[in-house]
Amino acid sequence: MTLKRGVVIVGLFLVAGWLLVSCGMNSEEKRLAAAIDQALQTRDLGYWQVEDLDIEDQRKDQTGPEEITTYKVEAVLALDAPLREVRYVDDIGQRVVTRTALAEGEKRDLTASVQIIRGNDEENVVTTLDEQALPRGMVAEDFEQRFDGWQVIAEDSDEFAELEKELQGELDDSLSALAEADHTLRQIQVQLMASRAELAVLEENAEAVGGLGEPMEKASQDVEALIERVEEQEAARDSLSEEVARRKKALASLRGE
Repeated sequence: MTLKRGVVIVGLFLVAGWLLVSCGMNSEEKRLAAAIDQALQTRDLGYWQVEDLDIEDQRKDQTGPEEITTYKVEAVLALDAPLREVRYVDDIGQRVVTRTALAEGEKRDLTASVQIIRGNDEENVVTTLDEQALPRGMVAEDFEQRFDGWQVIAEDSDEFAELEKELQGELDDSLSALAEADHTLRQIQVQLMASRAELAVLEENAEAVGGLGEPMEKASQDVEALIERVEEQEAARDSLSEEVARRKKALASLRGE
């Protein structure tokens, strides 16, 4: 792209910007506001727009054939669309819940420097601003693009209420299953205690009473089987406990807790 063509494009952006800024500004302030709006656009901050602007300082310098006018301005920016952020992600169901991070109309102050360079029948505009002073985020359209094919759910929608109900139901089911697993584990542990006590009695009486070899062997096998069942049930209980923790975390994340 040639320099002249670039200048023409910048000029078109500036003209378009004049139509968007406050009609309370004079022509010079509108021109500077449009330059700042364009600089914000190129920095992926186009959702911030100049609402008002004051010229704090103005200086003219001559460098060879070029005349450089430097403006130091204080601008008030307004957010023209709500900024949203991720609140909950369901990778399996391909659903993402968003919440409003900054509402439309939020304002921020911004200090900027705008240089207008004229010479050789050309004009260039150079804008310097502190973009770190402005919160970044994504508007609704950004989420649609980033999560293409996913269901994007706003926190204040009917879909959000349905998802919350779904996650609460899944948590309730997991809690019920965990309680049942705990109950089953306690029952097996009681059986194991009884079988160990029975085996201990048989072992204690083995020398005094003959013919206890077979009952002792059976009791020992029962104990070993119950130990295995306890271990299996403990693993099942621990798995359900982890599942409950995951579901609690997911629900808390969804609710912003």
